[in-house]
Amino acid sequence: MNLVSIVVPVFNTSLYLNQCIESILSQSYTNFELFLVDDGSTDSSLDICKLYENIDKRITVIAKKNEGLAKAREIGLMASKGNFFVTIDSDDFVEKDYLEKLLVSLKTNNTDIALCAKKVVFKQNNAIVNLPKNASKVIRVTDEMLNRDYSSICRVYQMSDSWNKMYKMSFLKDSNAHFDMPREFNGTDLLFNYLLVLACPSISCVDEPLYNYRIVETSRVRKKNKHLEIAFGYILDRIVQQLRIREKPQEQYIQAYSSYISMIKYASLDLYNEVRKKAKKEIKNEFSVFFEHVVKFDELTKKLILKTVETKMRIFTKIVFRKSVRQILIYYKLRSLVKRV
Repeated sequence: MNLVSIVVPVFNTSLYLNQCIESILSQSYTNFELFLVDDGSTDSSLDICKLYENIDKRITVIAKKNEGLAKAREIGLMASKGNFFVTIDSDDFVEKDYLEKLLVSLKTNNTDIALCAKKVVFKQNNAIVNLPKNASKVIRVTDEMLNRDYSSICRVYQMSDSWNKMYKMSFLKDSNAHFDMPREFNGTDLLFNYLLVLACPSISCVDEPLYNYRIVETSRVRKKNKHLEIAFGYILDRIVQQLRIREKPQEQYIQAYSSYISMIKYASLDLYNEVRKKAKKEIKNEFSVFFEHVVKFDELTKKLILKTVETKMRIFTKIVFRKSVRQILIYYKLRSLVKRV
């Protein structure tokens, strides 16, 4: 039987930690090792972890000082000895066949990554989020595909998250993959997965909600990343750096810049929702971080990006190129009005 390594970063989630661990221990696939990486919790989370370690020999607790989510994931990954790897957030929980179905998908289709749909768990109700309709059951990424579809592949196959995926460990090692986002950008796995896509993985899909993603506003994992707009710039720089190392063609640089525009759209929506809570000057300063990267794009690159992005993204992209905070705010105001009609 193949060994699956499971890493659960833990930080002050004592209210939900039992449910998370119990959902793992009740898996239909039982050949796994579980690393509970406590990232300097100040509540009873570490005590709960140690209790389970004494109950089940498959569990190893790693207690460390607080260094952030990415570091906790990385320490767990480095300790893993399995053939396959998954990471689960400590305030979430998984269905009993989560491991089994992802593993079957990986082995049956001989892929490097398998991903599943999710159920978003709110206080009052739940919502199933299926995989996009244009997600193929199996995709084998090639350089030719990256030249024209890198941005859309990352979006369609939900490369912003790691917890709804199982990875073949040999692929991670060959790709030299690491969770190494700086601490101030805590909470995003986007860089880890976007760099993995550059290694041309094969990906298989299980369109069943095997992962339960809990929305908890007070949790560190769920808090809005106040530095998201800076984080996306950092991610773009790292992707471009990797493209240079791999000597990738210009088309992939254009795709990377297109992905950055998509990230800006995501982050700017958060900023728009906070406009009433912040002074206009502060909002303008935060948007200026986007424009610092955009201003580096030459005119040819901008034209190629406009050709690359989908029609519904072109208006937003043109606004970003104009570096107009006011127009971005108007864009979202109009968008919210249209959605009400």
